[in-house]
Amino acid sequence: IISNGKEGVVGQNLFELDSIKDTEFEVIYRNALDGIPFYADNILYKSPIVQEELFINLVVVPIFDQNSERVISVLTMFYDNTQKAIAEKTIQEDLKLAQNIQKKILVRDFETFQYANIKLYFSPMMEVGGDLYDVYKLDDFHYRFFVADATGHGIQSAMITMLIKNEYDKFKKLEVAPNVILMQLNTAFTSNYNNLNAFVTAFVLDLDIKNSSISFASTGHPEQYLITKDGIKSLRPKGPLIGVSNYITVELGIEEIHEGDKVLLFTDGVYEETSKSKEIIGEERFLHDIVYVNRERSSVELVDIIVDEIQSWRLGKDADDDITIMCFDYKRPLM
Repeated sequence: IISNGKEGVVGQNLFELDSIKDTEFEVIYRNALDGIPFYADNILYKSPIVQEELFINLVVVPIFDQNSERVISVLTMFYDNTQKAIAEKTIQEDLKLAQNIQKKILVRDFETFQYANIKLYFSPMMEVGGDLYDVYKLDDFHYRFFVADATGHGIQSAMITMLIKNEYDKFKKLEVAPNVILMQLNTAFTSNYNNLNAFVTAFVLDLDIKNSSISFASTGHPEQYLITKDGIKSLRPKGPLIGVSNYITVELGIEEIHEGDKVLLFTDGVYEETSKSKEIIGEERFLHDIVYVNRERSSVELVDIIVDEIQSWRLGKDADDDITIMCFDYKRPLM
């Protein structure tokens, strides 16, 4: 050791230090003498100088002679990253807790919905995300479906969706039309959290089992699909984003639904995924090349195919957005 700034350290043989002998560092340095560089972050290291365990970022680089044939020295650079590493660990633990909380509050048991065979796929881009969904049984013959997407990603958007869920839970049991639900939700959200400058797209759909119909409403959400034996119907009633104004007008849509028809609900992450070459799936490709081609599949099969197509498209690349997909087959009861 040529220079360290500490008495009693300069001049020591590196491989005789207790902090080096019989540890991964000895292997790292001996490899460097053989010409193999090393780079790593957050290595746990017990310092003989301060007598504490540290997390260090380490770079070990061999230096060759002029002919690049022989290692004549080894350059070592390290940075004490302990405080940052501990902070990152704390953040990861907090994110894990937030992830568990988010999973707990989102319904995943659909066995009681006997007239709708429901398939769900929910995948946040990070540990937590800005997508939200809910399925609620108003009574044995009326089911209410809800999908929402807060602008942004990660912790901030996840917090917004938790606020939206808190407000939505106050209204979802009301026996009123979906557009009324969304107008009340918007008013409550903007009144209580106007200073957040946050925006949310949402879609509410009611399944009326006795009358074989669906009623639905949207606040800036992408068009959703009713898949029938004759083709695909776009479900896109008009309505501005939640958060734009204290009072909004939201249009109500109504369609008939028949035995075997499917409703496909989703967030925009399904078609905003990009390939490694930065090519986006896009709405048209998603509708025609994925959904339409597989329109005769069951809800379970269709969702699985969509997920496979998205994953094939990005070829191992990290996700670009949160993704939520909810699809159900309608099963008409015998009356």
